Amino acid sequence: MPVKYTLKKKFISYGHYELTVKDSSGNEKSAIIGDTDLIYRLSSEDTKERKEATDEAIAFVLESK
Repeated sequence: MPVKYTLKKKFISYGHYELTVKDSSGNEKSAIIGDTDLIYRLSSEDTKERKEATDEAIAFVLESK
């Protein structure tokens, strides 16, 4: 069964957000990001663009140390 992730974003300061990824087991991992383009795309009205941005953001958090 594939792991399902959820993504939360929290404003930290101008241009910086904390992204938190939670898996289906309840494990969480967070990372700070300054990529405002990605943050804007996470709120896109275009469903495809929003899905791609979400996948990109999840990968960023999971790959961070």
